[in-house]
Parts: sequence; C-alpha cells; structure tokens
Amino acid sequence: VGNKGAVSIRMQAYDSDICFICGHLAAHRENVDSRNSDYHNIMTKTSFKIKKDEWNQMSTEERLSASRMRYNLYNEDSSNATFGVKRHDFIIWLGDLNYRMSTLSSDEQVFEHVFAKDLDWLILNDQLNIERRAGHVFKDFCE
Repeated sequence: VGNKGAVSIRMQAYDSDICFICGHLAAHRENVDSRNSDYHNIMTKTSFKIKKDEWNQMSTEERLSASRMRYNLYNEDSSNATFGVKRHDFIIWLGDLNYRMSTLSSDEQVFEHVFAKDLDWLILNDQLNIERRAGHVFKDFCE
C-alpha cells in the first residue's frame, strides 16, 4: 500500500476469534480517496494461514472455530488454509488512520467550533464519519 500499511494479529479468546489491525493510512487532508483505498487494501489483502500440520494437531473445537473463518478448505494439493480479516468475530482497528476535518471546512472554522465545544458540527464534518455514512469504509463497524 505504498509507504502506508498495517500489521495484524489474531487470537482466540474462549469461543471468539479476534483480529487486531494497527494501520497507518495516507496523510493530508485532501487524500480521502487514498485513505479509503488503503483501508480496502488492508481489509482484502490481509490473510492468515494455518499450516496443514498445525491443522492436524488442533482439537475438534479449534477446528470448528477455524472452519467458520477459512476461505479455502484443505484439499490434496493444499498445504495451507487461509482466511481473511472479515472472518473474525471481532475486528479492532487502531493506529493513525489520518482522517481529518472535511476539506469544505477552513482551519479557522474548525477552531471556532472546537472553542465553542460544538461537538455536533465537528462530528458531522469529520472525514471518517462522512466516509462511514456514505458506506465507503468501516461498513458494519461500530465505534
């Protein structure tokens, strides 16, 4: 993803599969489309593997949990099963997402609303919130 990207790790806590993503998306106020693209690249290109020998050593419960998430099932020619981010029960994003205030807002306007503690205006004009409302990124995520 250019000079930006993410690292991801997954774990199982009881019967829940959890994925943590620490991302650094494109900077600068005008690069909303690049940030959105970075997000989609991370969500679609991140995959986790379970080696066949690890699979064979798993308990039945562990295999059932992994089966829910895997994109491709084992076959004679496959040595690894892979599954993506969206196959987890919980996905937690952190990092520098770099979304800013809308480009329609001047710095002066933003500071006026900050000093006036006008959170409604700030939330309404936040790029991440705008992109989420439009369905461009973080669909089905909650904050």
